[in-house]
Amino acid sequence: MYFFDIIKKNRQIYMNVYSMFDYFEHNNYEEHRNLVQEFFLIINYFKQIKVYRFYCETFEQFLANRYMVRL
Repeated sequence: MYFFDIIKKNRQIYMNVYSMFDYFEHNNYEEHRNLVQEFFLIINYFKQIKVYRFYCETFEQFLANRYMVRL
């Protein structure tokens, strides 16, 4: 049995056992994103703001604040 077969088998077991308690699914789906956004809007805990971040064109990614040094 290969590693991915074990993962697939165990995932199915967990889904069958715990399906009554939680919703096991990937969280990168639009439905999940919409549900989470709606939840946080309802509890009024977070708000949308503009954030300015530095971008590295060489690595094509945003830089973490810990890499920024004030000149």
